[in-house]
Amino acid sequence: MESKAMGLFRMALGDCVYEYADYINQVVEESAKVVTRDFSIRIENTIFTDHNVYAIMAVEGELPEDFGISGRIVDPKDTPEIPRWEYMLFGTMEEIGCQDEVRYFFCHASITHVTAKPEDIDEEFIKAHTSPDSDWLKYDSLKDCEGKVLEFTLDICGNKHILSTAVDRVLTRNIVFNPDTALYDGYNLDEIILTPFELKIKGSICNTGENTKNVDPGYTNDFDNEPTEPPISVLIVLLDGQEICLDYNGGERLMYQDNTIGAGHKHCDYNSGKFYICWRFERHEINLSRVAAVIVNGITYRVVAQ
Repeated sequence: MESKAMGLFRMALGDCVYEYADYINQVVEESAKVVTRDFSIRIENTIFTDHNVYAIMAVEGELPEDFGISGRIVDPKDTPEIPRWEYMLFGTMEEIGCQDEVRYFFCHASITHVTAKPEDIDEEFIKAHTSPDSDWLKYDSLKDCEGKVLEFTLDICGNKHILSTAVDRVLTRNIVFNPDTALYDGYNLDEIILTPFELKIKGSICNTGENTKNVDPGYTNDFDNEPTEPPISVLIVLLDGQEICLDYNGGERLMYQDNTIGAGHKHCDYNSGKFYICWRFERHEINLSRVAAVIVNGITYRVVAQ
């Protein structure tokens, strides 16, 4: 039997909703609901993809017809004094039905780094800044924002009301591996993400802070004894047998078939021991359908056919 959430999303998205069936989030946070004397409004369900946010909102009572709505993805530590927004959202909100005196609205929005005045936004502007094929978004994915916050701001008769919920279970078209923490010695790899345009590795060093002196010398900085990310060697194996070799050794240029294809960059947090390494393919694009496996420091992760 079809769930209520699936039925509401199908009213808006059609049969393609079944593609998202395993990624529909049931929203339960109190922060996702606003109650006033005249109406209540809440976020009931969400779906997140690499570049899009879909949400079902339920309204009871009299919601003014001329309300305004805006959205963004923010860090949980965001404050008016120190804004920490990740993306602004461009999109639409439309009523899709009514059941038992509850009106249901469907919100669809795309992420963008750009802020703009409403009068400056037209169809051409939105297409340029929200198309996944544009340079604005090809290195971006909401997968990197899991655990952060979707925030809708309603402007009703000059009063602002904020509804928020966590970004969770993002449906990505990229190749994602979550390694077993016991596979590596002295460090963990939490996530390996391969996109057509870059490879990202997130992990953590096992010994930090007071235990820094016990960290293997290969994972420390000789100048201040602070932990740093481990050496990483990656082999991307294609179905036809070709191999793309990526070695991280301090930001060297990346080479493939004697051509420079990009550069690597890194970050390591001394306090938490968490590190992040990224190779960006500036002059090359990988067809993910041709990838058979990714080998990281000798451990093979095979791509499962969809």
